[in-house]
Amino acid sequence: IQKHLPHINAEKNREYFYHDSLEKYSWDQQKHDSDHRAAVTGLKELYAFFEDAMIWFHECRNPEGPTQRSPLDKLHYIIFPMVDPAGNSMHIHIDHLNELFAAYPFLTLVVSFDNDVTAVGNDFCHRINSFYVEIPHNVKKIAFTGGNVKIIGDGFIHRAYLLTSINLNALTGVESIGDQFLYGEESLPVLALNGLTNLKTIGSRFAWFAKSLTSINLSGLSHLESIGNDFASEAPLLISIDCSGLTRLTKIGERFLYQTASLTTLDLNECPALTSIGCSFLSHARSLRSVNLSGLNRLVNIGDNCLTHGLSLTAVDMSGLATLTTIGDRFFYNTPHLKTVNYRGSSQTTIDKLKDCFKDTVVEMAN
Repeated sequence: IQKHLPHINAEKNREYFYHDSLEKYSWDQQKHDSDHRAAVTGLKELYAFFEDAMIWFHECRNPEGPTQRSPLDKLHYIIFPMVDPAGNSMHIHIDHLNELFAAYPFLTLVVSFDNDVTAVGNDFCHRINSFYVEIPHNVKKIAFTGGNVKIIGDGFIHRAYLLTSINLNALTGVESIGDQFLYGEESLPVLALNGLTNLKTIGSRFAWFAKSLTSINLSGLSHLESIGNDFASEAPLLISIDCSGLTRLTKIGERFLYQTASLTTLDLNECPALTSIGCSFLSHARSLRSVNLSGLNRLVNIGDNCLTHGLSLTAVDMSGLATLTTIGDRFFYNTPHLKTVNYRGSSQTTIDKLKDCFKDTVVEMAN
């Protein structure tokens, strides 16, 4: 179990369903591996198999005979090891897996990529222009393992509407995430990428239209260099994003956190290598009150329409932006409550641009 779940501290009495090939299925109660193991062929026999296994378990443990508990009460993980880059070992039995996860939504599907898999192809869980979905749509909890995976293609988890939990912590070798990762999710509240310690690039439309997403954790991704367009754009319930420790981040694409209606604050102070921010950065973030950009001492360019329509914005700290030379049009347009902008820099062009943007705003020049 630890081979496929290195990031999970398994309890001694926790039970698993382990899919070790396309034809053989086995059940394992970790504490008494030799006494509690069985195998059947085909997912059609899955329910009967679990029931028999649990009855046997209780007969061995309970002098009074088996109890009436559900056969899956103590089960936590369904493990698919040796998955190839296209997920072929899952979709063959998609209908039966959907039935299983619909009946037992507390289960976690663990997808363990084979050791020779270094790149996961596009549309891993969804085929564009078809009804074919590789990850069962009734899965609510999913985890991935595979220490040799370096590249995740486009559309990795696409329209898995019922997904409430995703664990990526064991994908420690991943360097690149493609476009449309977690596109259109409707039930996922929290997303943590901080376990992807070698991540360098995040593609476009990451967590785009994520209707239930409230929190994103990017902390400590010290190798991250670029974030693509539309990162968490139009995520209406997002209230927290941790960007601490992004020491190598140099570029943020267009529409970063665009129309995040519930976000109240953003701190990019620990992104000292950032040189470019794309257009429509934090635009239409109507609940945003404060932004800390003070640590961006290498920032050169800010695109058009950044921080526009910030109807609740009151303060922006730009005190460390000593190298800022280019600010796009309509910077801070329609921010009626913005009263203080703290800026330090020697570029007279930038100073004049800021003053023009903030005709009714106090621009504080830091010493």
